[in-house]
Amino acid sequence: MDMDERLNKDMKTFIDNRIEKSKLIRGNIRSKVGEQETLETFTQFLVCRAKGCFLYSKLVLDLIERGQLVLKSGSYKVIPRTLSEIFLLIFNLRFSTSLSYEKVSEIFAICLSSLQSLSLAEVFKLYSSLSLYTQVDWAEFKKRYISIQDLLVSRSDGSLMFFHPTLRDWLVKRRDGESERFLVDVRTGHAAIAFSITRYKTVMRPEKILTMVHHVLKANLNKNTELNNSLYYKDLQAVLISLTTDDVSSALGSSRNIYSPNLKVSKLLLLAGASPDHITEELDQSPLLAVYSYLGILDMVKLLLEYSADTNQTNNRGQGSLFFAAQQGHCDVLEWLIDYGAQLNLVSKSGVCSLVAAAREGHLKIVELLLEKDWLEAPDHLLSKSEAANQAMVAAAQFGHKHVCEYLLDLGYIQVDQIDNLTGLTCLAAAAAAGHKQLVHLFIKHGARLRTASIEGETALHLAARNGCWDVVDLLVRHDVELVQVQDIQGRTSVAAAAIGGHLGVVELLLERGGLLDHQDSQGYSPLHHAVLHCQVQVVRLLLDQGAGVDIKDNQGRSCLSLSVDTGDIQIIEILLDFGANMEVGDGLGVRPLEKAISQDKPDAVSCFLRRGAKLGSGTWISAEGKPEIQMILINKILEDGNTLFRKNKLLEASHRYKYALRRIPRLDVEWADTFLKLESHLLLNLSRVERRLGNLKEAEQLAQQVLEYDEESVEALVAKAKACRAGGRKEEALSLLSTALNLVPTNREISRAIAKLRDEVEPEALVQLVQLPPHLGSIQSIPYIDDSSTNCSSIGS
Repeated sequence: MDMDERLNKDMKTFIDNRIEKSKLIRGNIRSKVGEQETLETFTQFLVCRAKGCFLYSKLVLDLIERGQLVLKSGSYKVIPRTLSEIFLLIFNLRFSTSLSYEKVSEIFAICLSSLQSLSLAEVFKLYSSLSLYTQVDWAEFKKRYISIQDLLVSRSDGSLMFFHPTLRDWLVKRRDGESERFLVDVRTGHAAIAFSITRYKTVMRPEKILTMVHHVLKANLNKNTELNNSLYYKDLQAVLISLTTDDVSSALGSSRNIYSPNLKVSKLLLLAGASPDHITEELDQSPLLAVYSYLGILDMVKLLLEYSADTNQTNNRGQGSLFFAAQQGHCDVLEWLIDYGAQLNLVSKSGVCSLVAAAREGHLKIVELLLEKDWLEAPDHLLSKSEAANQAMVAAAQFGHKHVCEYLLDLGYIQVDQIDNLTGLTCLAAAAAAGHKQLVHLFIKHGARLRTASIEGETALHLAARNGCWDVVDLLVRHDVELVQVQDIQGRTSVAAAAIGGHLGVVELLLERGGLLDHQDSQGYSPLHHAVLHCQVQVVRLLLDQGAGVDIKDNQGRSCLSLSVDTGDIQIIEILLDFGANMEVGDGLGVRPLEKAISQDKPDAVSCFLRRGAKLGSGTWISAEGKPEIQMILINKILEDGNTLFRKNKLLEASHRYKYALRRIPRLDVEWADTFLKLESHLLLNLSRVERRLGNLKEAEQLAQQVLEYDEESVEALVAKAKACRAGGRKEEALSLLSTALNLVPTNREISRAIAKLRDEVEPEALVQLVQLPPHLGSIQSIPYIDDSSTNCSSIGS
């Protein structure tokens, strides 16, 4: 009620505003009604008559404003009661004769029948197609349009539309008891569009052909044409379509007609010569019958079958109509296909028949229907009924459809232990691999043997373990405890299978039930080998915690550590080393894990082995040749070892390390030259420090000079040479070198202290001649000399 009051209030406001703004409305109402009636009375009447329809009020006020609606003696009986009466009044006022209306009715018909908005030029083109020769020129046509342009208005983009949807409806149909004058025959518009399309000079797209056929049907072309007994008007329509385009089949198989099919349009296309076996772009280029079977559109399937579509035609994968109907569970489609000769034992290129497709999806009704039918005797390349049923059993087991399995088990010809030639599995193995515990229990109950191997030689336990189906593994082992030690065709136990899959809980369960920890298969792989090869970190740790042999070798002499290099998993390498894996033992070819990591260019693994103390040998450098990143890691390792020996005051050993590293510095291209040059400078400076400590002052000075030859601003080299000169008694020269260094790094206080120390030791005359100290050093007195610990002995990272 509140909503009605609000609506009436809005309506009254609208009418009052129109009356207030229009003198013509006010004058017409006052002059015609008289003084005794007020505008308020009229407004109240119009609000009640409109019943919330603003369009009604607007049109009435427009008629009054134009003087086309005259109010006499204060009576409102002349005001139309409905929109239909208003439209009838408007058209009567505008079109006084039938002939005047006929001139524009065809324009209305075209706009009403078009599936899309049209511009005025497009309407004129369609209007002209109604006759063989142009009878109305553009000027005359535009004049006719102007007479109705307030009814058929133009959008901003130039396309035409009816000023209101109610006018569109009124032109097409009327309610019972209403006048049928000015009704538009939309068939004329459909005919205009159809004729226009038939005159296209270019090749039509399939969608355009469908549009043409739609309008041909809507126009009922040739329906009233007198024909002999052998012809029907549909035949003439088909001839028209076939003469218009050479490829009606493409329209029949277009995406629009596939996913939103029109039965009448499709039938006319088939009558016009479209192929019922047309190959589409859908479902790997399936024929039309297969596509509609997949979609389950029974009417289209019936229509194609009526026009002799091939029920056994397939797509690129060898999948036909029966296959798709069975896969999608369309029983009604399936029965029609079978009745029209679809072959039950036809298989796809992957060997799957329709029965297996239905079993995979769990469509029990389809399975029952197919098995109830009589299967023809199968040639060598086709399936027999019993073989297909066994395949369906495995498929249903694999996808967990218990109701299908129970039905199939009740058939007399099902063999529960038969290996399916599609998957290579028994039904028990398929259910176990997928983790369907209830089905595993069902098959065991029906006598399935636990140790029957698949075509790959794996038992159900192997498959369940590899896929991590803990419940199934537990169930199988409870039925046969010794099953954990059964080997597959490659000699692997279920522990190895679980290790490959990385299923920690299953591995623990199998080991608790007596699984073999270090059993080696035909390749010599233990479960630990398999876990390493498949990068199962947690399983590797578990097996080692359980006491698995870390250095067991396979048939090629490779340990788990050697195999871990192949995978490059640093975490597994670290775990193996933590459990004492020997990294100095080579494989069957004598290659150690370090050299293997170098040859495979795996710097992270190389760094890991060096950090854990791997020894370097001649083979190490041979493997590293041409691999600058690896060479950098190796030389850095020697540098670090030398620094460690120096800190322990093992000077001769440190000197040997530095010299060995210097001999291994490669001479490479520009990309790595600077990096190795910096590394060489560190080695030379550290060796200079060692030689000075050993008393070989000349050698120490020469080593520092080598650095200065390619980097004359090296502060470290200047300091190292200065120390060698001071130790040799050449204090003035040392003071000069330190001064040069201080000029490069003025804020270095250690060099400043060293200079102050030397200043006290050098004669004043020589001091004045050799060096000019910075002013701020004049007040430094007796500061201790720089310590050796300041000498750089760090390594260069790669």
